[in-house]
Amino acid sequence: MKYMTDSTIRYITLLCVMCICSAVYGQDVPDTTNTRKSHKLLMRGQKNKYLDDQLYVGFTYNILTSMPSDVKNYSFSNTLSFGYIRDIPLNKRRNIGIAAGVGLGYHTYYTNVRMGRDENGVAFMKVLDDGQYQSNRFSLQTVDIPLQVRFRGSTAEKFNFWRVYAGLTFSWVYKNSSTFKDENIKVRYYDIPYLNEWLYSANLQVGYGKFTVKVDYTLGTLFKKKYAGDALPVSGLSDMRSCNVGLLVYIL
Repeated sequence: MKYMTDSTIRYITLLCVMCICSAVYGQDVPDTTNTRKSHKLLMRGQKNKYLDDQLYVGFTYNILTSMPSDVKNYSFSNTLSFGYIRDIPLNKRRNIGIAAGVGLGYHTYYTNVRMGRDENGVAFMKVLDDGQYQSNRFSLQTVDIPLQVRFRGSTAEKFNFWRVYAGLTFSWVYKNSSTFKDENIKVRYYDIPYLNEWLYSANLQVGYGKFTVKVDYTLGTLFKKKYAGDALPVSGLSDMRSCNVGLLVYIL
């Protein structure tokens, strides 16, 4: 792709490596208990007590919604996420449960909205016309707290099972940046004041076997509400949200 950056290529490469590792990790290994590596047994010899789907890595395509008419989302906006989520079964069969965890997310959005600071350190924002840039993006790095309700067709001996997980993710944006590049310069600015420090999103995961399709939708806005109306340099950005669609792999 014309606007695909080295960091995006690294993200895709990392995901491919993790998927390969997951495929190898999930293969059947003969043993006396006839259990699968997809399950973490709680106690030796008690194969009916297991935990599922705890380590994860995900990669999504990000679609900006509620954008002003003069704002464009282009190229391959993406999110790479990974982390640990604790599985807590609620019934004897252990196929219904809840989960809570912690993870990291790296979010990149390619738009024609340039954000930065002038020579006096004052933040600015403006919409760029076609031809004024080669690449322009803003990025968020987050600490994520996912909470889920889980339904699945698993047993202690069954590796390929269906799953439906739904929940909320609370994210603290501990770093943000904006990068602009044209024919002459490439500049990056940090701590853009227009972007929210806290995000929360609803998510749904549906899958079978090793791979799961996930959809996340940002319930809060990417830009701070206090910049609504005339206070925000680009009118209408205070309603912008993100819908992320992609793949997720549970390793354990």
